[in-house]
Amino acid sequence: MWQSTLKCNCRRSSAASHAALRFPFPYGLIKNLSSQKAFMSRFEEVKAEIMGIGVAEHDAMVIADCVVTRKSCSWVNTDEVSDKLLLDLNNLVKKNNYGIVIKVQPVPTRSKFIWEIKVV
Repeated sequence: MWQSTLKCNCRRSSAASHAALRFPFPYGLIKNLSSQKAFMSRFEEVKAEIMGIGVAEHDAMVIADCVVTRKSCSWVNTDEVSDKLLLDLNNLVKKNNYGIVIKVQPVPTRSKFIWEIKVV
């Protein structure tokens, strides 16, 4: 029987959110099918709202994952982030009460941007 080899390095863990990691793949998938559908539905909703203000798809996916899973994260990429985009993004977060703080720090010597999302 195939066994899932995924590992989670989360600080917070719950039985429901990690059942698919502990059980053989088919059992974990079937047991949590309804919660996975709810997660994906909320994820797609948040991602669409974030992309609607002009955030790149990859960044929107990471932000949406942080909002839905309630986990802090950070990443680096080369997509330009304007002050207006960051202001619009923070206004969206405040308006929808996502409960996160978003900071983007440019690294001009390398043409990169460091994104930080913290759950409050």
